[in-house]
Amino acid sequence: MSASGITLTGFVVLLHAAYSCLHFKSLLQELDISIDAAAEGGRSVPPADVWVECGIGLVIVFLGQLLGPGAGTWQPCLTTTGASGVKRRPLVAPAHISRDFDIYADRSKAVAAIKKGI
Repeated sequence: MSASGITLTGFVVLLHAAYSCLHFKSLLQELDISIDAAAEGGRSVPPADVWVECGIGLVIVFLGQLLGPGAGTWQPCLTTTGASGVKRRPLVAPAHISRDFDIYADRSKAVAAIKKGI
């Protein structure tokens, strides 16, 4: 199963948990039981199975996102689909555009300005 399929499955589980919670609330309204009375009576609002379903859904979504494009690397990558299949290229700035270059270029200008002023 692909990463997007796993993520979609997690979202479906989360949607089912939301539906279950709304269904439970509508059952309480049909039975004329207030939510506060249900909570005081030992019932948890929302029920425990909804909490468990939300947790499972979140874990599945996180797993699907971790297995997405760039899985196994610690840097983002660009996925392109061509005639030869799927290709992944890392998204890395060129050396002269990186943040380190900006810091050191600014420092060298500052040092040169200080030396010129002395």
